[in-house]
Amino acid sequence: MLGVCVVYSLAAQSTVIQWSNPSFEDIPGPGRPPLGWYFCGPPEETPPDVQPVALMNVTQRAIHGKTYAGLVVRDNNTQETLGQSLEQPLQKDSCYLLRFYACRSKSFASYSRLTGEPMDFSEPVKLQIWAGDQHCQRKLLLVETQAIRDTNWREYEVRLQPSYDCSQLFFSATYYNTGKAYNGHLLIDHLSPIVPASCNGPAEPRAVPVDYGGGSENADLSRKVQEKLAGIRWERNGFSLHQEFFTAPGSSGQWIAGNRAIYEISQYLKAVPDALLTVAVGPRKDPLVQHHIRLLAAEFMAAGLPPERCLIRPMKKRDLKKEDWLNAPDEPVDVLWGLSYQ
Repeated sequence: MLGVCVVYSLAAQSTVIQWSNPSFEDIPGPGRPPLGWYFCGPPEETPPDVQPVALMNVTQRAIHGKTYAGLVVRDNNTQETLGQSLEQPLQKDSCYLLRFYACRSKSFASYSRLTGEPMDFSEPVKLQIWAGDQHCQRKLLLVETQAIRDTNWREYEVRLQPSYDCSQLFFSATYYNTGKAYNGHLLIDHLSPIVPASCNGPAEPRAVPVDYGGGSENADLSRKVQEKLAGIRWERNGFSLHQEFFTAPGSSGQWIAGNRAIYEISQYLKAVPDALLTVAVGPRKDPLVQHHIRLLAAEFMAAGLPPERCLIRPMKKRDLKKEDWLNAPDEPVDVLWGLSYQ
């Protein structure tokens, strides 16, 4: 199992694009871009802020580290943008996955650029992600979120699909209602590495719910586990499990590499001490059965689930006659999933 983990780690390093200062760490203060980032905007306007700044009424705790970035739009029709040069370019017509956290503050004190008077900048805004190949050249819009209204951090997942090779990425605040310029803001923290992804499936940005709480009722656990089975996903015609970067409560905000659905199922099971997961892997005469068993066992072990809580074995003939397996989507690998209680 250790050999499998080492091979995956080395393969991932050759394709993952890392950020410089992905959590926007710096000394908090208004009008100063975080270390590793540059400001793109009108020279007469101030750069984005390193938050939290209590004098601006922004007090959210960072989701990772101690600080995060604040981007505003203004009533004089100007918007703030942060940019960074990538360590390696995004490739034309390739797809990539990026996750980050965003929210807004209930109150955000600043000054109107039209009147010079103190104003509340708490109106929600959208986040745009642009690509370019030169400093501050926003050439291609890759992502535009819905208005970011939450005042608690939410994790967002977006797909990047550039139509040309690009070496720069930009994060911009923009108005959710284009009818009139107004004062608003968003807060952003903890970017994931940029990882290669499939170009299939929905391209729209989505907020990813993070809820690993587990009730003690058996029906509730079955429902939660069954909902996650669709996310396990086998790739390369069933030879490998889908891998991604994600964060999880209790992980100190660190990005985890692995199969997110298996990780979440493991957290549910750990919250119900008498639950036992049975995983029957087939088809019975498939020469890759033991390979699939090792992959699944390694993922559950990495997620911290004790081996005695998860029985992973080859499928037996009598398994096909049982009717109490959980409903799971069709996959290249034939797997039955069942829950029992000790």
